[in-house]
Amino acid sequence: MGGYEYIHTLVDRLVEKGASMALVATRDGLMLASSPYKGFREEVLSAMCAAMLASAETAMAKSSSSGGPSKVIVVSDKSVLLVKGAGTIGLIAVLLQNEPATNLSPKFEEYMDGELRELDELLTSNISKE
Repeated sequence: MGGYEYIHTLVDRLVEKGASMALVATRDGLMLASSPYKGFREEVLSAMCAAMLASAETAMAKSSSSGGPSKVIVVSDKSVLLVKGAGTIGLIAVLLQNEPATNLSPKFEEYMDGELRELDELLTSNISKE
């Protein structure tokens, strides 16, 4: 499976696993793939997710010797937005409806972590070819 197909399949699989919306973007906010979701402009959301992750990493790096965050979680009454970095190049964001932040499915996060490693390898290998 080529890179383009893999990224779109990844988004589809995240939705199948329970995400209401999923997107893959670069760390600078360029959207690579997303699932449509009513009321969201995917290009804007990908830029905001990249900014949130970069801000959290900057804040943690300056205030903690324990390293940067592995994820950013934004919680509302009825949903959770989870953003995770995929190496130094990419990120994945998912919107989980009706999911309390204290009860994020460990299996969903495990699945996501496996996909993050594969996405990082794909993006890194494609960047180094250019």
